[in-house]
Amino acid sequence: MKINISKRITNDRMLKTLRLLRLAGERIPSVLSNRIVREHFDSNVQSFLNHREKVTADGGFIENQNEFTDMYYGSASVRFSGCEVIAVYNVMRALTGKEPSLPKLIAAFEKNGMIFYGSLGTDPGEMKYFLKKQGFHVEEYTNDADFPRLFQENKGDGERGFGTVQRLIPENEAFVLTFYNDRKDILQGLHTAAVTSNGRGLYLHNDGGTKARGPYAGLYWVLNEYEHRGAGMISIIHVKSERK
Repeated sequence: MKINISKRITNDRMLKTLRLLRLAGERIPSVLSNRIVREHFDSNVQSFLNHREKVTADGGFIENQNEFTDMYYGSASVRFSGCEVIAVYNVMRALTGKEPSLPKLIAAFEKNGMIFYGSLGTDPGEMKYFLKKQGFHVEEYTNDADFPRLFQENKGDGERGFGTVQRLIPENEAFVLTFYNDRKDILQGLHTAAVTSNGRGLYLHNDGGTKARGPYAGLYWVLNEYEHRGAGMISIIHVKSERK
């Protein structure tokens, strides 16, 4: 049975619901003590070594969440519930030029951000808050009518929009996309992915394959691909750094 919740609830209401679920989970006595968070960190440091070669080959980005069965995130695994943490990792990798520590990011969100100990992923609002704490300029968009502000470009033609001159997104900008995998069926779950720029085109990270997708001429073409796929965008977080 399909449940088309996107027709019954606004994007803002969905984000508030996720926040309330996180807060409700925090009222339940936690099975994740500080000791267990530390144990997870120690284990994740060792397990990440299993992924080092692949991450290095992908330029320091994480593209293959489905292979992270050996790393803890709360009461779940990174494979099952780690897409938001991975999206934050990939954005930070792009905007700082350095590889962040995935085990440290996991520990940070285990302490503040998980929904029901990770079984329902991470509150998108905590991603936004975390990125602001890291010194990035962060704006969130949840209304379809606001999305054109993010691309401000000639939509162009050709594959992924490279048929005409575009407004290129600079390297110091990135995006975090949170969406319904199927806008007509909430039972297919939600996913979060990162979009980064190399100054010539955009790349979509950790979107179900083992490599980044792209290049795209602009964000319009990323969103257009999701539209054709049947996904439903919930929020777009626009992240900027001062690094040129």
